[in-house]
Amino acid sequence: MKIRVNSTRQLLTVLGGLLYLLIIVFQPLPTDASTLIYTIQVGSFKNVERATRQYDSVIDRLNKEALDNLRIEKIGQNYSVRLGNFVDPINGNNLHRTIKHIFPSTLLMKAYIKDERIIKMYSNTGSLNKKKKNDSLSVSRNSEFLNSLVSDEKKEEDRLYYTIQIGSFIPHDRARNEFASAIQKLFDQNPDHLRIEKVGIYNSVRIGKFADYIGAEKYLASVKAHFSAAFIIQAYVKDKRIVSELKRDHSHEESRTNIETNSLNSNTPVTSLDKPGFTGNDQLEQYSKLPAIDKCTLHGTVIMNNVRLAIIEDSDSKQSYLYKLNDQIGGFIVSDILENTVILKDKDTMVKILLWENNKNVLSNPDPELSQDIEEESSQGKSRMVMGVEKERGRRLSGKRLLERQRLLNESLGRSIPNP
Repeated sequence: MKIRVNSTRQLLTVLGGLLYLLIIVFQPLPTDASTLIYTIQVGSFKNVERATRQYDSVIDRLNKEALDNLRIEKIGQNYSVRLGNFVDPINGNNLHRTIKHIFPSTLLMKAYIKDERIIKMYSNTGSLNKKKKNDSLSVSRNSEFLNSLVSDEKKEEDRLYYTIQIGSFIPHDRARNEFASAIQKLFDQNPDHLRIEKVGIYNSVRIGKFADYIGAEKYLASVKAHFSAAFIIQAYVKDKRIVSELKRDHSHEESRTNIETNSLNSNTPVTSLDKPGFTGNDQLEQYSKLPAIDKCTLHGTVIMNNVRLAIIEDSDSKQSYLYKLNDQIGGFIVSDILENTVILKDKDTMVKILLWENNKNVLSNPDPELSQDIEEESSQGKSRMVMGVEKERGRRLSGKRLLERQRLLNESLGRSIPNP
């Protein structure tokens, strides 16, 4: 083909047209990595640590079937947690609606998926730091399958509940302190499903297990009176995550409070008081002869079934902590926890810490009012919790009266169990 060119301007025009045709003809076909798809962004953060925490939370709170293409992408200065890879926006919207009530800030968006931006990708066998290149886009899901992710036919522990979170801590000791503080402060509310849950690296103190938001909202007001930072969340209540739990036994007409402590029950031996015929008066008499130390102050004890806890304040630091059997304190090991006494021992020595009231020991200085409480409770035949202590029929103390007296004692001495 010959093209007649009459001027330089025409020559440039012709060359430009040929160049344009070459670009169109030889343009590479789009690949998956450069094709716009629909994806769900759960959150975007300035640092990778916060993005990783969000990423772990998504794994923890969603079913495995919903975790396809869960990833962390480095986009500019931000780290974005994204989920899903959809050609059809309908399927993306279905999954978005499914998880939005768990992560309210999620949004469905159009974006490119580029391998070089992905720093972490989820797989069924765990998280991969580097994603393998996909040959094609993920197969679109149908809405029926997505809706099955939140089916009402799931196991109870896989259902979402409304619950109240009081606090969340990385150190387990701080969570135990908050747990003990909640037992004391919410005693009058007869708390149900008060627990410590291990969620990722955090120990979260939560209370309640409500099927609807209204029930949680009603209970929140009484909790916030003592824990102002408490708030309602939706979460799965999984037995394997529960470290300690205080709950009511609904199988009896009069609800009874029990503590189930997975980690404590597995490591804590049954003490002598839990073995009928083993303790007896001889053991109690031996305890009564032990020297009492004033280096620590015993604020109260929690004794339920095989669980024994004590709230002890160090006189020097004025800090209170929750101790269980076999914990170490000041070079001693917690050997036994009784209603008003904690027994400590080392290799050659045994000592005790006594519960004090206005600088007088309540064991050696009973008062008529307290004796009257014992007689009243015994005659009514009711089992009450005294600072978390459940006693057998016979000698019973008034839980509300003793709790109120302890509160007045703490106020008069300027002592309190700190909220970490």
